[in-house]
Amino acid sequence: MHTFALYVSVALGAGWLLAECRSRPICRRLAGVLCIAWLLGVVLWQAQSERFAANHCFTAASKELLDASLQQLRVGRHDVLLREWSRASEAFGATYESRGDYADVVRRAVAEMQR
Repeated sequence: MHTFALYVSVALGAGWLLAECRSRPICRRLAGVLCIAWLLGVVLWQAQSERFAANHCFTAASKELLDASLQQLRVGRHDVLLREWSRASEAFGATYESRGDYADVVRRAVAEMQR
C-alpha cells in the first residue's frame, strides 16, 4: 500500500506541475486542491496505521505477560514471578520516541518464567 500511495502522490504532484505550466486557472486550482487533499489523506492514514501497530504491539505483549504470570501463580512459583517482574520493570524505560522495547522485555520475562 505504501508503494501505491507513493506512486499516486508523485503522479498527482507531476499533474499539478503540468497544470501550472499549461492549463487554465480552474484546472490549476483543482489539481492543487486534489494533490493537497490526497497528501493530507496519506498523512492521516499513516498516523492511524502507526497507532494501530503500536496498540497491537502493546496489547499482544501484555496479554502474553499476563497469561504467563497467571500460569506461574497457579503453580505457586511466586518467587520466579516476582523476580521476572522486577527484572522487566528495571529493563523497561518508558519513552515517547519509541515503544521502549516493551515487546522484547516481555518476551524475555516470559521466557525466563517458563524455564
